[in-house]
Amino acid sequence: MQNLKKLKLLVAVPFLIILASGCASRPAAQAGKAGAETSSVKEAKVDAQEENLGKIVAQAERDGEKQAGTIKQAAKSYIGGISDLAVANPAKVSELASGINKAILISGVVTQWQPSTRSDSDAHDIYTVITVHVTQQHTFRQVADLTGQDIHIVQPGGLTTVGEQWRYYPKKDFENLQEPTAEEKQQPVFVEDSEMPLPRIGDQLITAIQPFAHDASLQFLKHNRFDQKEDFVTAHGDNGQFFLNRQTGQYESRAVKDVNYGFGQVSGVGQAPVYESSATNVLSGDDSGQIHDNAVALLKDINQRFAVKTVSD
Repeated sequence: MQNLKKLKLLVAVPFLIILASGCASRPAAQAGKAGAETSSVKEAKVDAQEENLGKIVAQAERDGEKQAGTIKQAAKSYIGGISDLAVANPAKVSELASGINKAILISGVVTQWQPSTRSDSDAHDIYTVITVHVTQQHTFRQVADLTGQDIHIVQPGGLTTVGEQWRYYPKKDFENLQEPTAEEKQQPVFVEDSEMPLPRIGDQLITAIQPFAHDASLQFLKHNRFDQKEDFVTAHGDNGQFFLNRQTGQYESRAVKDVNYGFGQVSGVGQAPVYESSATNVLSGDDSGQIHDNAVALLKDINQRFAVKTVSD
């Protein structure tokens, strides 16, 4: 009888061990499966985001081609010097969120332009609100992350007409100005800061921005007839906005070549504006001093950090 009990025990122990090991392996297998599913979900989410971004970029580039045709047919007029919206560049990305700049560095694609607004007192104070779909926020995460959002940035320049230019031009300061004809007043004019070219729809760019300061912004928005819902202004000195060259994967600065300044000197109807650009240098009328040197250093730092691989790579 004792032998029979021993036999049953010998048979039962291995069976229990096998059963226990099977039960133990089940949660591990389930955890592994859950981990694989979580990874798949993440990958699917990333794929969906990339696909959506691809659609946004493709649509923006198509809209940009239409916009380029409109700008080409407009007369060209340029604002001399840097806009009052800008402040001096820091020399490194890490410095953008510190000191007096308090800037937010973002990557994004320009998707829209809103109709330009202007000052009631100056013919050249023309501003455009550009919409940027933010692909990544690089600095200053003390504020809410803007990644994936569409934000609005006030930039100097925009599309207007000869009639609008004439209406706001300080004619008392000049002699022998002849009023344009009714037909001439309908002529579209593209106004641009020669050292801070307006980003075009379809441009992929890196730019430093600042939220409007409350009191100052309300004064500025009211004076320039905005709807007081704009989010940001540019926060950089001249040539401080960097555009992705899709052929090289490098970011470049831009500056306008062969400009004519002021009312009555608009030109270039039927011609696209010509820009100088460089992946290694920032072009400026003044190629010395802190602002220029800092802009050069900042562009170099941006390319070291954010230059992208091209298709050929």
